[in-house]
Amino acid sequence: FVVGDTCDITWLADDNIGVESISILYSIDAGISWDTIATGEPNDSLYEWVIPNTPSDSCLVKILAYDPSLNIGEDQSDSYFSISSGVGIEENISSPVSFARLQIKPNPFNEKVEIELGMQDVGCKMEDISLQIFDVTGRKVREISLLPFNFSLGATWDGKNDHGRRLPSGIYYCRLSQGSYTETRKILFMK
Repeated sequence: FVVGDTCDITWLADDNIGVESISILYSIDAGISWDTIATGEPNDSLYEWVIPNTPSDSCLVKILAYDPSLNIGEDQSDSYFSISSGVGIEENISSPVSFARLQIKPNPFNEKVEIELGMQDVGCKMEDISLQIFDVTGRKVREISLLPFNFSLGATWDGKNDHGRRLPSGIYYCRLSQGSYTETRKILFMK
């Protein structure tokens, strides 16, 4: 989801004495903490949510259903979803100058991912090439060194940032740059 978009949150809540009201919460840290979207909502199974400016790739929504005796039933999203600012990183290719397309295998990955590219221009200098990993907000999390081998380049990414810390599961972007040429590919990291 992109910040500012509208998303329909739907649910089904039932109780033997009826559901009096609904509270809707969301988390941007995989359920560690929760922020309120709405409280006291009618049990009509639909809420129109305007996506807030809280980019993350570990988001969840939780529904709390209250009966007249204030007993609570709850459920949450079956899987994580992402909120993107829409101005961060996205997949693209500028006009080709020096490289064939990035090859990322396997994708999604959980241990390590191989990033391969073929050089078309053998006169390219290694110091002019950069390979970086960004999160969905556009923040650079890793600079990857390239290892030349014949006329192709390759690298491995293990899901860690520049400080050696394991990053959370989610969507990341691999960006290759050389001069005015850039190519960006989406990578799905699943622990």
